[in-house]
Amino acid sequence: MLADSAGIARTTVYEYFPNKEAVLAVLIDERLPPIVDRVVEDLPAGSALDQVAEMVGRSLRFVLEHPVEATLLFRVSRELPKPLRDEAWSVFDRVRAEVVRLCRQGVAAGEFPEVDPISLGTIIADHLVGGIDELSVRGPKGAPSVLASRLAFLRGGLAAQPSRGIPKS
Repeated sequence: MLADSAGIARTTVYEYFPNKEAVLAVLIDERLPPIVDRVVEDLPAGSALDQVAEMVGRSLRFVLEHPVEATLLFRVSRELPKPLRDEAWSVFDRVRAEVVRLCRQGVAAGEFPEVDPISLGTIIADHLVGGIDELSVRGPKGAPSVLASRLAFLRGGLAAQPSRGIPKS
């Protein structure tokens, strides 16, 4: 199908790619970094919480604005062999790193609970991927509700509170 769509011989595809998984990995590697860059770049000035919320909002809107790329990364890549899946998901590392940086900033400023910023960043990244999954199922009509509920939950969960004895790493 891929060769037919491109108007080339099937053997030509196999000269460059050993299998369809390799084709998917290249597509993800070429198409997603510029989109991810737009998620993390030029965040508006403000609190760490506002910046994290902006990144989450941008990420969820990415699913709506770039459905093919979102499907490649968040659906199709899950079926890849682990090494290729890890490579595909590494495109998301820039978002994770920025979230962790903002968590460190938020914890240091007393804006976020006094917990390990790396763990907090992982929780936010998982929350974000859950929102992306929810959007991919509910589609554009469900987007306002998904976005509003995810951001409200995020803001409420990040409001600085005593850690209640949870040890910091």
